This record gives sequence, C-alpha cells and structure tokens, in this order.
Amino acid sequence: MKTLQKLAGSVCFALMLAMSNLAAAVNYQDWWWNPSIIGAAVNIGHQGETIAAAWYLFDAGGHPTWLTFSGQLVGNQVSGNLYRTEVAGGVATNSVGSATFTFTSDSTAVLNYTHDGQAGSFNLERFTFAAPVINPAGYLMSISGTNSGCTDPSDNGFDPIFGAISLLRDGNTFNFDMILFNDDGTVGECSLIATASQHGSLYQGSGSFTCGVDGFAGTWSFQDMRVSPDHLSAKISLKDTTGAGCQLDGSFGGPSIQ
Repeated sequence: MKTLQKLAGSVCFALMLAMSNLAAAVNYQDWWWNPSIIGAAVNIGHQGETIAAAWYLFDAGGHPTWLTFSGQLVGNQVSGNLYRTEVAGGVATNSVGSATFTFTSDSTAVLNYTHDGQAGSFNLERFTFAAPVINPAGYLMSISGTNSGCTDPSDNGFDPIFGAISLLRDGNTFNFDMILFNDDGTVGECSLIATASQHGSLYQGSGSFTCGVDGFAGTWSFQDMRVSPDHLSAKISLKDTTGAGCQLDGSFGGPSIQ
C-alpha cells in the first residue's frame, strides 16, 4: 500500500503553489493600508532581506506627499530613515524623520513614525483589490515536507514528490485535482477542497482531501499561497484521519504547464 508519505506529498501539491521553503521568511511585498485612513497607503517592496517602501499620505497642511524608506529586515522588524524628494530650485532628497515597520503576522503590521515634527503609529494590513488569475492549463508541482506522528514509523520523514495539479476557483472555494508520480512508477490521484480568504496577494484557507482508490483522506490547511498565470506556491499542513495518522508540514509549488 502506498504510504501517506507519498500521497500526503501529493495532496500538498493539490494545494497550490510555487516552491517555497517552509522555514523561509515571509515575503512582505504588497500594497498595505489602514481601511480607516482615507487617501493613504504604503507600497512595500521586499528583495532579499531588504525592505523598501513608499508611503503616500496627506501632510499636516492637507497636501499630498510621498515619503520613501528602506532598511534591513531583522526578524519581523525593519527600521530606517524617511525621505522626501522635493523640487525647489532643483531636485533634492532630504531626511525628514524615521520609521519602523513591525510585522505582527504574515498579513498585518504596525508602522511607527516620526517626521516633520509629528510622531505616531497605526496598524496596516495587506490591501486586497483583485482576485488572482489562475492558469487553466494547471501547474507542475513538487513538494518539500516532513511527515510525523505516523502509525507506521517507516512513513515518517522527508520524501520528495512530483506531480501536476489543476485549480478551479468559485468565489472563496478552491478545488484542486492532482496527479502525482510516485517513486515506484505508479500514478496516484488526489482531490482537495478549501475555503480561502484573501489578504492582498496572499491566500490562506483550510478544507478536506481524499486520495484515489487507496482511500486516504483527512484535513489540510495552507498559508501564504500565491497564485498567478506563471506559478503557484504555498506553505501547507495536512493531517490523515483514516488510520495512518501522519501529519505533513511543508511547502510546495511549481511553474505553470503553459
């Protein structure tokens, strides 16, 4: 009988997304805002361990303005100077204060600032303005994860899996159909369904799965899912509830088939 180690890996595939290391830090690149603050938001770029941000707001005089920022991410926090670029007899960029972004979760943050004699803080969250475009041809998938707590100890541990998956979205309901290629040359199939919520460019959700004639089934959840016409990726957690008892924690993803 196929181990859950193989099928769970495939199930994870069904989840969605492009290869990302579970231990890797969250990528905070997105538009961020506070829904209660009209006419202001922060555009955050994240490359390597550097955060760059552009904050647009109205100043104390009611004038629209941009402040820019960059700094090194340490843990969940980044600090640096705030700059304003102005044109007055020439172009000049001047430091007008400082800011600290503290990311309190994958999708929420607090901005503390001082600039132009003002000081304060406010909450931020990822700004959701459009649903992702899903490639109808599907995605190639590989999974990196570890099984634990299996009834059969030989099913514990790491086992890479490869396959392909198609994804259909109906509102906040996601349906995944996956074909996986086992290392013994056999082919398996799994289907997953999940209810998801969108936070900016990320999705998170949970649901149930079933796997082919072997009858593996259980529950799963995903975090930090990104999906586009080019790729999909996510962190996943999957629990078999039909006897094998394995808990799979990892990440998976891959490029689009076309």
